[in-house]
Amino acid sequence: GRRGRQRSSLSLYAASDEEALRWSEAIRDAAAARLHTMLPSGWDVGGMLSSRGPVRRVAKVELSAEAVQVVQHIVDHSFICKRTRDRRGQELPVRLEVAKVVCVQNVAQWMAYSRARDRVKEQAAATAAMPLVPEVLTGTLGNSGSLGLLDKAANEHWLFHGTRVAAAQGITDFEFRMDLAGSHRGAMYGKAVYLAECSSKADEYSEADEEGLCRMLLCRASLGAILIEREKHPAAPELEELCKLRYNSVCGDRWAAVGTFREFVLYEGSQVYPEYIIYYRRTSQADLLQAIGTIANDNDMDGVRRLVPHAARLAQTHPN
Repeated sequence: GRRGRQRSSLSLYAASDEEALRWSEAIRDAAAARLHTMLPSGWDVGGMLSSRGPVRRVAKVELSAEAVQVVQHIVDHSFICKRTRDRRGQELPVRLEVAKVVCVQNVAQWMAYSRARDRVKEQAAATAAMPLVPEVLTGTLGNSGSLGLLDKAANEHWLFHGTRVAAAQGITDFEFRMDLAGSHRGAMYGKAVYLAECSSKADEYSEADEEGLCRMLLCRASLGAILIEREKHPAAPELEELCKLRYNSVCGDRWAAVGTFREFVLYEGSQVYPEYIIYYRRTSQADLLQAIGTIANDNDMDGVRRLVPHAARLAQTHPN
């Protein structure tokens, strides 16, 4: 297995401590130059390879307030106010208010994802798959490019993954573990990574900590050729086998089957990169109405621009 793979090593012996330090700095500089060509721009490669300590494979960098607003926009844009049984009796929020966002810079996981994305591009080009209609909801937002460019040839999209506190840490430090798939809510489509185009669907799988903060992951996903499954009771083994033969992912269209949400299912965890951890709080209907009343009384135009469009979208589909 990957974790049991033996690693080879090279030992160098210098004539003095000063020479050893020069060698070390030269090796780190060469590694940094190489990594800069392989990793996304903006990653803290220098910090990962700092000579003051051991090499860090994972860095987590908090985003600016401006970037947080971009994430808030995509969360609002993809919020559909409906529930499924996966919410398990919890109150249905009417908004998810983003408190902070952390960018995950995981070198090993990114390298594996890049290889998988290249493979998906080649396979998708040779497969005449039906287009997804309507298109992925997060892909209909115009200004999400500041989060990072997406590869259309791989049918790459931003998708959400709701999870518990400890799981969010483990996934971003290491990888998605297929052996744990479905341990939190079940696995209708088999052992796979489950992603949502709607932030409100991903929220069903999140849990609040003692401060009321929930976590979900905003992931890159190379969907490639999508197998669309609209059956109410899908045959998971058959879907997985079809993905091995012709497709790269499954759209579990529960919207068509039972009127809830679409989920995106990937049987290869390397096709998903958890790029951002979103820390957020759930907003109830009473809290939202009170906030709108406050910004109206205070003539708070920033608040108006932030909340009123979201309330207007809710009112279109939920008149009550």
